[in-house]
Amino acid sequence: MSNFHAIWCDHRESSETHDDILPYCYKQIHGVKLAATDADKFPPGMWVYAISAAHPDALTSGVKTENDQQFDGIEMVTEHHDGTGWSERKFRLTSDAARSLAAALIRAADIQQGLTR
Repeated sequence: MSNFHAIWCDHRESSETHDDILPYCYKQIHGVKLAATDADKFPPGMWVYAISAAHPDALTSGVKTENDQQFDGIEMVTEHHDGTGWSERKFRLTSDAARSLAAALIRAADIQQGLTR
């Protein structure tokens, strides 16, 4: 039997299917705590994932997801506590846009810390 997950998918080893909530292969890369504001009871966080549209045979429905190109690239998920529970927001970028953002973040951190080249 073939395994239809991306080679790096977190579901690959267990052969779990993807569903309508997560209709894509993904791999969690890293997570960081974000700077908390005075209103935050718990520090918010951000997680970064590599994502790719799941093959129909890796989906519970067995049907290719409509507009599956939206699941091809990088996903950043922010999570914060709103006083009663946790909520999240997802941001999706192409791999090229993610590389550009990474370079901009490094440059901004260098400037903020007084590192110049």
